Amino acid sequence: MNGPRPVSSELDTNEDGVIDRWEEHDDKGLLARAGWIRERPNPTQPDSAASSSGGPTGVADTWLYPSADGKTHRIDFLDVDNAAEFIVTRREFYESEILVRVEEDKDGDGVVGQWETWENGVLRTVAFDDGNDGKPDRRFTHTNGALTLIESEPNAGGTYTRRVVPGVR
Repeated sequence: MNGPRPVSSELDTNEDGVIDRWEEHDDKGLLARAGWIRERPNPTQPDSAASSSGGPTGVADTWLYPSADGKTHRIDFLDVDNAAEFIVTRREFYESEILVRVEEDKDGDGVVGQWETWENGVLRTVAFDDGNDGKPDRRFTHTNGALTLIESEPNAGGTYTRRVVPGVR
């Protein structure tokens, strides 16, 4: 607290003795970001939020950034790279709390290699960087949940020059 204005807080939401939620506030006392430790399907396997014994380290691996109206704007998911540093491996973007776009670093090299677009909560496109140069080389388009178009071989301007409609020869 800075007088009556909150600055930051740390919480142990499950009362296990480990801080597992963090909140940071801006100069007006509004939430600037909130962090937490993600639940893991296999708590005995070490990962970004676990020590070598599999227990939580008390380090946030997920951060939510609200928009000016307090709704979810972005969520960053972090994992540990080879140098034991946290890096953003997935970044989700929201409009009116609906997922609209995702950027993902699948190999932990610090470069986005997969892009997703979402419409009305449904996956629309997924683009992949097969050349590891930070640019999409392939794009899959989905309609009503089904794969309807595969595009590849982008030209210098980024326009895909090869188009394949699944099921059509």
